[in-house]
Amino acid sequence: MIKKVFSDYADRKNARKGRRFVVLLIDFFTTVIFSFLIFGVLSYPVLSNLSFVEEYSTNATKQGEELYLLVGSTRLQTYDKESSSLVKVEKDGKNYITSLLKTSFFKSGEDYYELVDNKKVKKEVSESDTFLSSKDNDSPKDNLSYYFLSFSSENGIHEVRTRKDFNSSILKLDGDNKDLVTADFDISQDVFYLNSQNSNDLISYLNYGETGKSGETLYNRLLDIYASGVNVGIKEVETSYQPYKDALALLQQYSGSYARCFDVAFILSYLLGFLIVYLVFPLCFKNGKTIGYKFFSMALVRNDLDKPRFVNYLIKYLVLFVAEFCGVFFLPLFLGRLNLMSFSLVGSVTMFQLLFFSLMIALVSLVFFFVSKDNQTLSEFASLTYTVDITEHEDRLEEGKTIFGE
Repeated sequence: MIKKVFSDYADRKNARKGRRFVVLLIDFFTTVIFSFLIFGVLSYPVLSNLSFVEEYSTNATKQGEELYLLVGSTRLQTYDKESSSLVKVEKDGKNYITSLLKTSFFKSGEDYYELVDNKKVKKEVSESDTFLSSKDNDSPKDNLSYYFLSFSSENGIHEVRTRKDFNSSILKLDGDNKDLVTADFDISQDVFYLNSQNSNDLISYLNYGETGKSGETLYNRLLDIYASGVNVGIKEVETSYQPYKDALALLQQYSGSYARCFDVAFILSYLLGFLIVYLVFPLCFKNGKTIGYKFFSMALVRNDLDKPRFVNYLIKYLVLFVAEFCGVFFLPLFLGRLNLMSFSLVGSVTMFQLLFFSLMIALVSLVFFFVSKDNQTLSEFASLTYTVDITEHEDRLEEGKTIFGE
């Protein structure tokens, strides 16, 4: 039978909610700060010198470049070799619209001009500047036509599409976008070009940047048509283009392995920070006092007024660790590496999911704390303890030392 030993603070009053809440914040963010220090001083240097981590990173980079090259080969997005990245759809869309405009002026025979030093300058437009092909449209000039009329069928992504299929289903030139083309536009054969009114509205907007006018509305509309076509193509590639799927699987494998190394380092750093705050400091300050408890003169007491035992502290800090585990989020957040949290850590479970679960526990604990009449947190309730204010007790101890010292 365990001998009952009443706590020195058994007659103390419960710590007030406001002060107790401040202590919770102090201890939580002290843990986060120590985690940062540990990651920067210990975890990251060790991680950077592990050969297999460097190998994961190198393989992921190479596989990413290969994946970008595959996407670039579809011409749905342009691959920029200098930056080793894909050009944004908006930028490709602008180039598409400029070529569409040149195609429109070339077809109509009207003069095409650009603004140079605020002067209207005529520019010669040749067939090579347009969507028109000198090979009976076997090798379309524009990105959308190339993918939907050539690449997709040649690589087994989609059955052969005709020009009519493309103009109708992708560009919708016989439906919602019929007003963009001329009345005699042949949906079965013609390459996309704008009618005269739309061409002039668009060139005025591109040259003069007139906002709030029909040219701006037309430009945004054409950009939406282009982006919509690209999205349709991307979905087809993702689901039916085997080389892309294989490359993506390898990229996810290498990136996942690399991310898991960092995730484990984040967890270990946070665990060590947690142990410093809730084990090392309490051993130094005695009576289980953390920095917050010490600074605000508080102590832990069992519900039966007995001194807390090892099992009480163990249960309290296990529950507290689960609730405060969401603090790991601050490490990748301030390091700008939140993308590492989206990869699976154990099975199909990601770090984000673990942090979300911890956050829910933390919120439940806070709600429990604010509605509890004894100002208990969830961890204290589970460990059959509560927090008391020992300010007066410590003041009397100091007075006693002064009297006896005299």
